Amino acid sequence: MEDGHYSRVLEFASDVRLVFTNCYKYYHPVTDFVGMAQKLQHVFEVLFAEIRDEPVPNVVHDTHTQGNTHHGESDLQDYYAKIKVLESKLDMTFSKQAQGQKEKQR
Repeated sequence: MEDGHYSRVLEFASDVRLVFTNCYKYYHPVTDFVGMAQKLQHVFEVLFAEIRDEPVPNVVHDTHTQGNTHHGESDLQDYYAKIKVLESKLDMTFSKQAQGQKEKQR
């Protein structure tokens, strides 16, 4: 998001959801991969619900996007702070799932 690859938050969410969809499509439903993906997707959806769909601040839009969006420095910092919180929560959840998986295998 910070590199300007996405112009809207929903574009990012769509790509994340595609990862989960591909997991469900290519792995058997009873595998650990699918179980972990379901848990992680649930966490993602809960956390993502806290972020509105709004243009990514200071992104240069191409000709297919309507209008340019300009935000002040503090708006940009607030926006990225929200994204960092979401990333941290997802990282912690993923780490807990991986730890639980290791303990389950013992």
